[in-house]
Amino acid sequence: MSFVRFGVNSIKYPDLLSLYTWIGAWIEGRMELEYWDPVTGLPDQLVLTATHAGLVLGAIMLVFAALATWSFAKRDAA
Repeated sequence: MSFVRFGVNSIKYPDLLSLYTWIGAWIEGRMELEYWDPVTGLPDQLVLTATHAGLVLGAIMLVFAALATWSFAKRDAA
């Protein structure tokens, strides 16, 4: 697990890469992510709303649907 976290240490909000964060924000309607600046010690907050989460999850579903359609069309043409 440490080698995975090694690459995301430079990202301000690494939880944005998790699908569970977006699903949780969509179900709950709102999710707050916090980032504590190591230099100043002050928190920075990012708020995800159900609208943002719905758009991201919808885009992911569209990408998977397009890939499935392309895969079936490629298979049937062969």
